[in-house]
Amino acid sequence: MKHLTMICLSCCVLLAATSAFAAPTVLGPTGLLATPNTDTVGTANIQLGGWYVNDFANTATVNFGPLPMLEVTGSWVDPQVGTSEEIFSAKWRFKEDSFTKPSVAVGIIDITDRFDLTPYVVVQKGFHVGGNGLTVSAGYANSTMMLDGFFAGADLQLGGKYHVLAEYDSDDINAGVRVPISDRIEVTGGVVQDEFAASAMYRIR
Repeated sequence: MKHLTMICLSCCVLLAATSAFAAPTVLGPTGLLATPNTDTVGTANIQLGGWYVNDFANTATVNFGPLPMLEVTGSWVDPQVGTSEEIFSAKWRFKEDSFTKPSVAVGIIDITDRFDLTPYVVVQKGFHVGGNGLTVSAGYANSTMMLDGFFAGADLQLGGKYHVLAEYDSDDINAGVRVPISDRIEVTGGVVQDEFAASAMYRIR
């Protein structure tokens, strides 16, 4: 019975860890609102995303998974102040979430340094709480303009469908709700850097 209980708990943890729907952040890499997590789009998967953040920027993103646990990102960023730029990012998850250990990923936002090259490391752990999935993440980024220092976030999945998101992006506390419209489309609304923010994502495959 003890072994059966452990197996059931492990399945619950893995389900919670993998049930989150990978979606682009404001700057492109998959994650919560502005902060990346260890999620990736999956091998050979492609997703298109767009963000509107009032008084901050409009962005459009393409995420692609060329290999298992590897994600590459191209984003067009049109800030309210300054000129628009195309930036490229990449993320590699090299440890998977297990019953006792979190998943771990490393990445770089803006590889070509159009705004500010931002390397980061992030860890993530999934839990099963009262019939709902909870995923928490925390990381550190080295930058002077984007993510700068410690960041963290949580994704609470309610009823197996709706996601309540909250994060600290090294400077501000952001929050929002993510709702899947179909198995390929989802929308997000909330507050990022004290501004109204909204996004839509379409998964090609």
